[in-house]
Amino acid sequence: MIGAQTTAQRWFRSGSASPEFQVPHLADFYTWTVEQHQPLTVASYLRYAADHPGSLPDDESADLGRVPGDLSYLYRLTLDGDQHGLHLEVYDLSTRPLGRGGRLGRPVESLTQADLYEAAARWCDTVAARCERYADTNAGIPMPGGEPQIWLDRAAGYRQRHTSTPIHAVAVNLAAAFHPATFDVVQPSIQVAGVWVFAFINPDGVLQVSVHLDETELWLLSPASTVPIRVTVQGTDVFTADA
Repeated sequence: MIGAQTTAQRWFRSGSASPEFQVPHLADFYTWTVEQHQPLTVASYLRYAADHPGSLPDDESADLGRVPGDLSYLYRLTLDGDQHGLHLEVYDLSTRPLGRGGRLGRPVESLTQADLYEAAARWCDTVAARCERYADTNAGIPMPGGEPQIWLDRAAGYRQRHTSTPIHAVAVNLAAAFHPATFDVVQPSIQVAGVWVFAFINPDGVLQVSVHLDETELWLLSPASTVPIRVTVQGTDVFTADA
């Protein structure tokens, strides 16, 4: 998606694409686009897949649009080139087959960039536990590439990225709650990260914006217990308060 334009769907297949591996691979791809300043597009997806063989599915086939019956998982990935956002839906076709008319049921995972790293860490924990069980039943000999600590270290890295400010900001923005005006509370508001922002027309016919910080989430506070604020009008900063 770029602006108001939406490109046609493209279908890619892989012989091994279970979520415990695909979700971490997608998290790595997202990190790569950020660190390398690459747009979040199909082109960058294919470039990453080519540079990292065996990671993301890149075997393109128009026939996949019919969702053939030999698939175990189906992924719907939407990339937004403007906001550098993504949305992934994971369907487990082995346990939740297609419904009447080939309709998909509910996804077993529905992720955005806000919770992608948390999910990647969770799946790495799953693989680490699987590797431990394998070693326990094989005289301590790990499966090739299956050392549990490697996966646990990878999970720790994803969790660290999950708590970074940019990802945290996306998460609280997606969780923002709008409170419309009512007959007894005539000021509509939005609450984000605990901050209440009211925007309304006052009785004098003036647009009034009011910010209340009493419930601000602790992560947003500076060591001095202040909240960084920037107010813009038509793209021009009219007020800033550094932390």
